[in-house]
Amino acid sequence: MFEKEQERYLTGRISFLKGDGRQSITGSFHPIYSGEWSEQAYVKPIAKLFSYIASHNRSACNDFLKRNADAINTRDQLGRTPLQFALLCSAEEICLELIEQGGRMTSRMVDGRCSLHLAAQMGLPKVVKALLEKSEKNKAEKEAKEMEIKESEGKDKDVQMKDQDDEVRDSSEDDWSSEDEEDKDYEEAKK
Repeated sequence: MFEKEQERYLTGRISFLKGDGRQSITGSFHPIYSGEWSEQAYVKPIAKLFSYIASHNRSACNDFLKRNADAINTRDQLGRTPLQFALLCSAEEICLELIEQGGRMTSRMVDGRCSLHLAAQMGLPKVVKALLEKSEKNKAEKEAKEMEIKESEGKDKDVQMKDQDDEVRDSSEDDWSSEDEEDKDYEEAKK
């Protein structure tokens, strides 16, 4: 029985066969070095930001976001925003900065959690408070903008209504004046 198992199964040390710097077991023409395993885990520019967040380097994050303002809401390969990643890393100070700089708070992860859920789950009360305050501030700004738009639309409507009233009066005056002229013509024809 032992002889049959030796024929059927491999024993001993297993290693990849190499030739000319490529792995022949996968058929790859590009060798994999120690740094290449995780090379494409993040999109290149975002990788720096996420590494700064992971190392809790607040000044490097701020410098990066000053140069790349659109990166604040860019997702990584796993669909996490920098704010969500900072929450998962418990980088409280970086979270507060990202919130203040306008990081999107309502975006959800694959499992449906948003930043508020993550902050509560990670036990970050300062971040929870900052998220709620920023949300209220955003809500107030939105309402103010809506009121401003309604007021400007109301003024525009008043101006348009006034213009329309002027136009209606002009046309009605023309109609009355033309009727008056017809009446005059009719009276002159009678004579």
